[in-house]
Amino acid sequence: MTWIELNQTAFDHNIAYYKQNIGDASLMAVVKSNAYGHGIIAIADKCQQNNNIDGFITAMLSEAILLRQQGITKPIVVMGYLDAPLDEIIRNNIQISVIDYTMLQALEQVALHYRQPITIHIKIDTGLTRFGFMPEEILELVKKIGANQAFVLQGICTHFGESCDADWSYTEIQRVRFSTVIQQLKTYNLVPPLIHADKSNTALRATHAPGSGVRIGAGLYGLLAQHNVQHVLTWKSRIAHIRTLTHDSPLGYGQTYHAAAGQKIAFIPVGYYDGYDRRLANQGHVLVLHQTAAQQVHSVRAPVIGRIAMNTITVDISHASHLTLGDEVILLGDHAGLRSCDIAELTRGENRRDVIIKIRESIPRSWVTTTLDHKQFLSTDAYATLRV
Repeated sequence: MTWIELNQTAFDHNIAYYKQNIGDASLMAVVKSNAYGHGIIAIADKCQQNNNIDGFITAMLSEAILLRQQGITKPIVVMGYLDAPLDEIIRNNIQISVIDYTMLQALEQVALHYRQPITIHIKIDTGLTRFGFMPEEILELVKKIGANQAFVLQGICTHFGESCDADWSYTEIQRVRFSTVIQQLKTYNLVPPLIHADKSNTALRATHAPGSGVRIGAGLYGLLAQHNVQHVLTWKSRIAHIRTLTHDSPLGYGQTYHAAAGQKIAFIPVGYYDGYDRRLANQGHVLVLHQTAAQQVHSVRAPVIGRIAMNTITVDISHASHLTLGDEVILLGDHAGLRSCDIAELTRGENRRDVIIKIRESIPRSWVTTTLDHKQFLSTDAYATLRV
């Protein structure tokens, strides 16, 4: 009894926002790791339909193959590991970001075997110290690839190491290193069609020329609170059980919360198995939505009490006697205190992506054109004075 709603309006807004800012540059949707927990098929299908999205970025070859099997036809670039048979690259018309000579040689053998060139991007390690060729290797490498019929060189890329806006100094160092290589290639007229380095948080600070590309992941899903993007994902459940205590009693595993006689508690059928963070015990909250006979929706913030169980969350609804079985519960979404950045801060995490990624992959995900937001609720919230 839990599901995820993806807000079509917010998603389209985020794409349009980036496209407006990057102009003629290509916009590539990063859908790795189940689209940051949003659902790779659901997200890819909408991106396929959106004319502002020019292609996809995956981390794994298996992810790219899955997209092709689901009818995705736009270009796909694998930026990480080749975890499937390499002949699938040819069969599925997949582009590969080449990170070293071992990968290059393996791809060459496949291309020669099938007598069909493989489209590649060269990745430059400008300072992340993870994948890629060193800047001083690129000129000779591009020359060799240009003379090799096994390859079509489509792009050159790098990856910036800073993941927040607090300090841009290292990003600028990397950008200079990358630009120096591109200028060198221009001298020899060896620049490929696509040059891509910027990601969600750096794209809005840079000037982009035709032929450049931007890879957006966190920004696509509205996970950058400091930018004008909107949270796409809302995680919901329902109240499955309600109980009013007749006497004082410790609550749940470990007796970390002691409930009082007369306290009204609700049980939600979600737990850490589903990806709800155990660190939210006795400090998190949920938003309960109750629809009246007049079709008005009242919202109530209910504090999470006791430990998070494998399949159950317990919340205090003593201040909201009107709540009933079946009332919808928002666990995570575009509401104060429930955004991924809020939960990351509350659980002492640094990365709001972690909050979404941990949601169980098998939970159903579906698109909605509009979702109720906090502006539409008639609050009956006494949470501020009752928070544990």
